[in-house]
Amino acid sequence: MSKDWTRIDTETSSAVNEQIDDFERQHSKAMEQLCDSTVAAYHTDRHYRNMSYNELLDLEPHERKQSVKEARGEWAMDTVFTATDERELSLAKSRQNQIHNKRVPYPFHSTYSRNPLRTLSTISRLRYSYLKRIIPMRVRRDELKEKERETELQREYNERRREEERKRWEEEERRRKAAQFPQSLEEFKQKGVDVQRRVARFLCLGDMFGHKGSESGLSPAQEKMLKEWKWTVEEVVPMKRIFATNKTFAAEMQALDIANQSVTRDPRNRY
Repeated sequence: MSKDWTRIDTETSSAVNEQIDDFERQHSKAMEQLCDSTVAAYHTDRHYRNMSYNELLDLEPHERKQSVKEARGEWAMDTVFTATDERELSLAKSRQNQIHNKRVPYPFHSTYSRNPLRTLSTISRLRYSYLKRIIPMRVRRDELKEKERETELQREYNERRREEERKRWEEEERRRKAAQFPQSLEEFKQKGVDVQRRVARFLCLGDMFGHKGSESGLSPAQEKMLKEWKWTVEEVVPMKRIFATNKTFAAEMQALDIANQSVTRDPRNRY
């Protein structure tokens, strides 16, 4: 059994456009979730930074001693801070301020790294992956739209040509039927004036010689008209019989032929 292995391209611009819309909705949802999680992580981080902040490190040495004494009670011994203690407390205060004032750079900002992938934030990487997929899809959609537009133009052209060919064929068929030799008196009366004059001339050309003509029963002039107007012997036989038997019709044809010969006509029309 023979099979048609022709591959039919069922991909359309509308189908690709639906894929683009679905992917854009997925991307928007992913961006929304990422931003929400980032904001939540940022506020959580700030909350724990504030909770871990030691306000004692912000006090001056004498204020710090007084605060420690108040915390230990009335009978507590005075706290003595050595120079080393003061340096360590100062260093701890500096580090605490650095940590407390630090903003969360990830994923809103790029962080320095020798790895190019790590220099992009989470949002930037998500955006990059989105563009990497969406751009080829849009290019493909535009290509399909152009192809569909050309197909539609070709279809309209084909329909227009078919309509023109149909009208041309109908016109040729109408002219062919109009130029056909009539087969009866009724059909003769329905013909145009030019065809009637042509038929009258043909019939009178056979009568004026007073003989049967050639083997076909036609005179040389009739055979010449037969070839010129592409008639057949079988077509002209019915009217020749009517012309030979109907004296009234024969007289009308002779009068029409005489009137036709007296009218000035285009010299190209010899009959």
